[in-house]
Amino acid sequence: MNQNQYRSYKTGDFVWNPFFRQWVLTPTRQTDLFWNQWLQENPDFLDRIQEARVIVLSLQVKEAPLSTDEIDEVVKSTVSKINQPTAHSFPERIRRPLPVYQRNWFQVAASLSLLLLAAWLTHAYYRSNPLPTLFDTALAITKNQKASWTEIANTTSRPLLVHLADGSAVTLAPASRISCAKNFLTAKREVYLTGEAFFDVTKDPAHPFFVYANGLVAKVLGTSFTIKAYESSREVIVEVTSGRVSVFAQADPKARQKSITRELEGVVLSPNQKIVYETDEVRMRKTLVEKPALLTAAVPPSFHFEDKPVSEVFATLEKAYGVAIIYDKDLMMDCPLTASLDSMPLYNQLTIICKAVEASYELVDGQIIIHSKGCKTN
Repeated sequence: MNQNQYRSYKTGDFVWNPFFRQWVLTPTRQTDLFWNQWLQENPDFLDRIQEARVIVLSLQVKEAPLSTDEIDEVVKSTVSKINQPTAHSFPERIRRPLPVYQRNWFQVAASLSLLLLAAWLTHAYYRSNPLPTLFDTALAITKNQKASWTEIANTTSRPLLVHLADGSAVTLAPASRISCAKNFLTAKREVYLTGEAFFDVTKDPAHPFFVYANGLVAKVLGTSFTIKAYESSREVIVEVTSGRVSVFAQADPKARQKSITRELEGVVLSPNQKIVYETDEVRMRKTLVEKPALLTAAVPPSFHFEDKPVSEVFATLEKAYGVAIIYDKDLMMDCPLTASLDSMPLYNQLTIICKAVEASYELVDGQIIIHSKGCKTN
């Protein structure tokens, strides 16, 4: 990628550049790093980049993305028509069901003066919307040259412990890497992950911690969790060990608002919960981890029950694992349990309990749902 070519670019050139448009509409770790670095080296282009981003964002449409060849063909054709004063036609149709570049409103917008459009959109956009989170990082880097970035890769066959500037610790799995600022000097602590890592984040509500991983964003104030986001996988998995984690897709139309607020929005995960993000379908599935772990407690819980009502049993499990158990209390109020469930994993405990009280369970949206017709009493 020749970075010097962009030095001659005007606002319109950035708008029609496929690589720039890809960064604005579907950012990836690689494009984020490229454009952040380019802005750091070319701070005089900041206003021009802002205007171009506004135009691209304002003209985007939610539909299946064009291929690289299709984008190149349409962009070249459209730019050619704009640069010819006597042009009276728009780009020829691509043999594809009504792509965005063929729609009437887009064709009209493409023929308008980009300078006038940029001025109007910039005023309207920045009056009501701040810049996206990733672009905030670029601005901060431009204004503060000390905030240099670094990449750490684990090329060994063992987990690698990495200490960040804020006191947080990251355990990188083999063949994994992270990119982050050497010193967190901005309002957000941001890390880019490829692969798998366990994060133990130092609590700092005034400076939320973000992890960007293959299209998914995890936002925390201070907690511990694991993210699996391998480039070869179609899934991104977030598993929470302690605290709470907010997750949302970078493609979410409300991602900007979710990133700038201090509240945890999006899908919020609690201990022993996990999210499976399917990148192809941009869909999330919330469930429980494969082996729920006991929460840290001053006094270890006891799972020995002697003729205890099932409501008390479920309450003990909820407190021990931090997982909600939903059941019909009125229907199961006469269900007693006598069992010793110590040293058993949660799912085994649930299986034994359900057999004893003639019930069954399933995992739904990170909760345990108990199904029962009531208990037989003599």
